[in-house]
Amino acid sequence: MLEAVLEEQKTVEELRFCSPILFTNFTYQYDAPYGGFIGPDGKWNGIVGDMINNVTDLGGPIFINEARASVVDFAFPVDFSQLVIISGLVPAHKDPFLIFGVFSLTIWLLIFLAVFLSAITACLIYSLSSSSTENKILKALFRYMWEFQTALIGKGFASNSRWFMRDIWADGSFRSLQSFWFLGCLVLMYVFQGTIMSTYAANRLKPQFEDLEDFLNHPSVIVGTYENSYPVMCLEKLVNTRLESVFERIKRNLIKMDTGIPPWLDAVEEGRAAYITDGLYAKFMIGERFKKTGKCNVRVSTFDLCSGYIGLACRKGVTKRFLRKLDDGILRFNEGKLAKRQMLESVLFYEICSQNVENAVKPLDLTDLLGAFTVFGTGICVSLIYFMIELLMSYGNIKG
Repeated sequence: MLEAVLEEQKTVEELRFCSPILFTNFTYQYDAPYGGFIGPDGKWNGIVGDMINNVTDLGGPIFINEARASVVDFAFPVDFSQLVIISGLVPAHKDPFLIFGVFSLTIWLLIFLAVFLSAITACLIYSLSSSSTENKILKALFRYMWEFQTALIGKGFASNSRWFMRDIWADGSFRSLQSFWFLGCLVLMYVFQGTIMSTYAANRLKPQFEDLEDFLNHPSVIVGTYENSYPVMCLEKLVNTRLESVFERIKRNLIKMDTGIPPWLDAVEEGRAAYITDGLYAKFMIGERFKKTGKCNVRVSTFDLCSGYIGLACRKGVTKRFLRKLDDGILRFNEGKLAKRQMLESVLFYEICSQNVENAVKPLDLTDLLGAFTVFGTGICVSLIYFMIELLMSYGNIKG
């Protein structure tokens, strides 16, 4: 009789389905321990520890590495996987001055130059069409600069009865200048709005954490993984590096294997936590959660540190005949893509969730418009200072 301990609940169904292919006359059960690693006492724990202690004969699938292969035997790998970060979603852009990045500095300078040259042209037309003083011509220049700037955001020119428009609005030269300016504004705003909608204002979402270094900027976020797991063993590489503090946080938040949808996914979705596990299992969990609850604001992000093959492990001492039969069964299992077939539904739900989720619709908050309000506040302050200077100058003239 062969007793198997399975690392993930989903693999119970996989092995039940393919048991005639792999082997016969065995009992299987789902057990909480993860793959296992060498603990502080110098002994193996988890599934590997159970096999060393002759509690079970077969376990997995678990990540294959040199340390584990030295104490247990592995069959042919079932699949290739890598560790991922499971995190919630956040807006891709939160820069309050992001709107100024729509155009390059060269384009902004060209826009202001176009406004100035257009105002100069209009002022020359005004000076030839009106018997105004030099002081009034200077005021007209600033009025034209203001009108051309407001036209950039789609607001029309002042009415024809205004003093700086009364003498020139019917001139062909000024009308042609106006026409070309409005046409240029139309093209400029079309490109501007298209860039905003496609790149900035679509409220695109991205994973909250895409690399281990991102955790350094969020010390209050819980970072964890499964106890006795390959992630713990692999992340030991972070010791004596600038990311060692991340590893210490992970060790303080080790969790046990779940038999259903992990409850901590709610904290992940809210941005209060993030967890590290292998990619295939992560997509399975998120897909199952999406299928049963409709919640879809959790993603996985790969990082370049840990990856490898996963496979079934046997305790040392199992007969060679059984190992050959197991390898033959695994090969047929892989050729028939039965592992992917058993997990296809949940992983497919993850793919649907991650690719077709609609952008969240929310009103713009102060963070989004902080840049605009900063400009408004600066303008008000400058205006007040200028007003005080004028007031003092007027008071001095009256006193004199």
